[in-house]
Amino acid sequence: MESSLTIYDLPSLSAEETRERIEATLARFPLLRELYGGSYIDELVRGRSDTRNSLLFRLVVPGEEASDAFWQVIVEDLSLLDEENATNLFRPKLRGRTLHELEGAKSELSLAAWAKRAGFAVTLEPVTNAPKKCEMSLETAPKTWWELKTPDDVKGPREDDRVGHEVMRFFKRIPEPYVLSAKWQRIKIDEVNAAIKRIKRAIAEFHKAGGGELPTRFEDAGLVVTLEARAKGDHGYFGSSSYGYVFQDENAAHVKKAVAKAVPQLLKEQAGIVVVDTTVADWVHEEDVIDACFGVESRAAGPNGLFTVRDDNGVFQPQSNTRLAAVAHYTRDKSPAWSAFRMMIIHNPYAHCRLPSELFALPGIDQMRREGAEGKYSLNRYQGSEDCVR
Repeated sequence: MESSLTIYDLPSLSAEETRERIEATLARFPLLRELYGGSYIDELVRGRSDTRNSLLFRLVVPGEEASDAFWQVIVEDLSLLDEENATNLFRPKLRGRTLHELEGAKSELSLAAWAKRAGFAVTLEPVTNAPKKCEMSLETAPKTWWELKTPDDVKGPREDDRVGHEVMRFFKRIPEPYVLSAKWQRIKIDEVNAAIKRIKRAIAEFHKAGGGELPTRFEDAGLVVTLEARAKGDHGYFGSSSYGYVFQDENAAHVKKAVAKAVPQLLKEQAGIVVVDTTVADWVHEEDVIDACFGVESRAAGPNGLFTVRDDNGVFQPQSNTRLAAVAHYTRDKSPAWSAFRMMIIHNPYAHCRLPSELFALPGIDQMRREGAEGKYSLNRYQGSEDCVR
């Protein structure tokens, strides 16, 4: 089978070839039949027109290194959690088709597998506030209840990502033999396809007229495509692309909203932990999670110069969210398997049930605590010994 297949090639596969490729992957990893076998294969085959279907793409490249590593980790983690009924509980989650859905499910599975490997007894999807459930509970001291959220990038970068997807899809190969570059900023997704068509038409007319001096720019509605040089072959292709977005405090607000949404899943007067998984969020960073917890950091001028202050809008508050013992920032390494991870547990100073630092004094786990008086404090970080390797 062709090994250079990309996600943009999914629509070009026939139903028969798609099915054949899926069956080859299921043969390599038999446990996956419990997730994707039987009549569900028909549903997968019907989804091949969607070039954002990351699940199908992972299934139609049997033998490809990154996808094999991806499935190997999932199979190992499901097998480890067999007594916890992981395959049945994760089946609907691992049928998510977008990259965001699929990697979010993988993070949840990887976190549960890590907890079991660390020696904690794990219960998956325990009932908390019926009928609500959380992701898992661990038999720690005190017992902890975990809910995971995988925030996407905020709307601006997310829109730009969709724009980039369309630009790459339509300019992946053009009949005119030029090496292309592209950049865009503040272009709306509902305008991009029309802009692409107009630019493609202009490139065709430029070439038909005999071409001209290079590089040559074509601009439409915020999208700029440049013909950088003549291509060596008989068709054109991308050399590079870039875009820009200027952030203010929206990432911290985005994380805070995700955490606040998770809090009702946790039990009152217990030790709840909300995990913020930023593996697939290119623009949400650890600093944004800290700002979401303690308030956005800024600089202020005083009689002795500049000093650091935080607003009072963090999710950690003395009279609310006290069931939240901690917020954990979690991100997996983007290796072929995307399995190794680091996690920082940010302790809530107002929690009803506080966690002792030694509870998660484990490799790959950093911890942060607020120390000092209410009006003047420091955020102290205690680092784990090494990167966690599952």
